[in-house]
Amino acid sequence: MKAIATNKKKVEVYYWSRFDSDKKLAGGDIRALYMLPEMAKISKNEVMIVRPDHVLSQQTLNHRTLMKVAMVFALPFLLIKKSIMGENSIEFIYCTTCYAWDTLPAILTKFITGSKVICVSHDTPLQKVGFGFFRKHENMSISSSLLFTVIERLQEFLLRFVDIPIAISEFAKSFFGEDLNGDRIILSSNGVPSVVSCDEIDQQRIFDVVYVGRVIYRKNIPNLLKALSLNEFSPPLKLALISNSDEAKIKEIFDENLKSDTVKTVVYHEASEEEKYKVLKKSKISINISNDENFSISTIESASCGTALILSDSDFFREIYNDSAIYVQSDDPVQIRNALDLLLNDVNLLKVMQARAVKIAENYKYENVATKEYGYILDRMSENGG
Repeated sequence: MKAIATNKKKVEVYYWSRFDSDKKLAGGDIRALYMLPEMAKISKNEVMIVRPDHVLSQQTLNHRTLMKVAMVFALPFLLIKKSIMGENSIEFIYCTTCYAWDTLPAILTKFITGSKVICVSHDTPLQKVGFGFFRKHENMSISSSLLFTVIERLQEFLLRFVDIPIAISEFAKSFFGEDLNGDRIILSSNGVPSVVSCDEIDQQRIFDVVYVGRVIYRKNIPNLLKALSLNEFSPPLKLALISNSDEAKIKEIFDENLKSDTVKTVVYHEASEEEKYKVLKKSKISINISNDENFSISTIESASCGTALILSDSDFFREIYNDSAIYVQSDDPVQIRNALDLLLNDVNLLKVMQARAVKIAENYKYENVATKEYGYILDRMSENGG
């Protein structure tokens, strides 16, 4: 459908469905936090960044489920009013995720205004399993697993109406499926706001190891803790844990799997972005041995701060980091421990791997990611007659 208004001011809408009051930032939220301002800088048109707090009253927002339902109708109303009754033509609506609660209001707006819909996929390999994923890997109840599986299938259906899907990795690209969006898919990435220089990497960093992310079984945290428990550390190893996971769950997994008095753990629960980066810059090695990732934002953030990387030997990591990380089998605590001891006992190798991590991170600054992504969007808009 062609846009109704052809002689009006062109507006690009960026929709980010995060509350101002949210303390926990998912990967998609972190990307949006840094990416949207960069997109606004380089836009050729007027930019409108929409958040739920800008549209609905605080009273409505106090009930999260009600908010999600309300935004399905409130966002189209706002944009249709701006497009049809105002002096603006909506060029596109850029959704920061592909989740149904983001794309549905955008698609409803598209049917009235003729604007294009763009969305960014953050889905992981296991999510496509549906019910089994939510039951086994997210520990949800049967009813919740059924509900989320229905939502997941609705998401896949809505993707058929998305004009420009954006994948942040090769896996996310395949997640869309050729039958859904074909060659319209844009391959992009996550990123980092800045990168330290190699001269800034201090070998006297206070944390030997840092882990950033949820403390759950599919991230293989038990195997990491078992690896740390194999032999005593002298001097004691200092572990920094940055996580938004439930504190009781963190304690449960640590109590069950960490059997060493020579590992000193400092937990940063629900750390701010500023605090997170301060800790990363004080850490020597970052470990991510998850068996389920798309484009791990915490890993590229760690690399940007000059931490050496130990990663699970998986396609989704090798695709990005190549020879800039040490790879291990995530189900083998001995192999994990050997990789860690190798870096801790060889300062020269540690420096080399830290420098390689920084070099990789240089490729993923948000200003560069945004410039490329926006250019691809304009190309697709031109191809589609936008």
